[in-house]
Amino acid sequence: MDYSDYAAIYDAEYAGYDDDVAFYLSWAQKAHPPVLELGCGTGRILLPLADHGVEMWGLDNCSAMLERARAKLSSRPLETRRRVTLVEQDMTSFRLNRKFGLIYLPFREFMHLTRVDQQLACLHAIRRHLCRDGRLLINVYDVDLVTLVHSRQAADPVLYRQPGGDYLDEQGRQVLLCSASRYDPEQQCLFEERFYETIGPGGQILERRFVRLSQRWFFRWEMVHLLSRSGFKVEQLLGGYFGERYSGLGQEMIFVARLRPRRSWSSVGSMVRS
Repeated sequence: MDYSDYAAIYDAEYAGYDDDVAFYLSWAQKAHPPVLELGCGTGRILLPLADHGVEMWGLDNCSAMLERARAKLSSRPLETRRRVTLVEQDMTSFRLNRKFGLIYLPFREFMHLTRVDQQLACLHAIRRHLCRDGRLLINVYDVDLVTLVHSRQAADPVLYRQPGGDYLDEQGRQVLLCSASRYDPEQQCLFEERFYETIGPGGQILERRFVRLSQRWFFRWEMVHLLSRSGFKVEQLLGGYFGERYSGLGQEMIFVARLRPRRSWSSVGSMVRS
């Protein structure tokens, strides 16, 4: 997915969202440095971790998002700037010639990989870069099947105002957000169209922006299978960023995994391929 059109508005849209920062910071501070964030975008999570003393590498395939991250990094203290390395590569094929004590994909980055070959390629690349005693964190969400059934019954996608989606842009202007979503159960994909309208002081529309997003959703045991097939063992499954226990459909799913000894997963992989 190309985030180029999203880069200019991403920080303003998520300026008030930091629920996940403390979660990743707690894992990063106890990991062997450095730490790698895949899909780091504009540095919403990465830069606060670096501010707190964590040696961070950030990888993204979108140059526009990385430009924003570098601009924000340039205003940080020298100590923070020295802790950060930003790299433009693809998460399915990256090669960094480093091992990391923690690799994480926050905010549903893994869900942009819509094909199984992409998902496996990403996990194999992670395996090559993860320290033997390191940890992998992947955040996805468990789709709400009630919403899925209702969406299938609708003839056409419905444009609606997103609850809590309005925000102020970097100039302090009001931005109204409407979206239309379409679920495709056969592909397990959510296709979303977002419409942003920037409003002037007299109520006039100053700017319109359109962004198209797509996500592949995963069920719990599908993710466990992908991780196992790629040489990982799931240690924990959390239902939220505050340590909530996973209890069912519609929740966040945060998988905490570690490497398995090669001899313990190679036979599993051969059985799956056959």
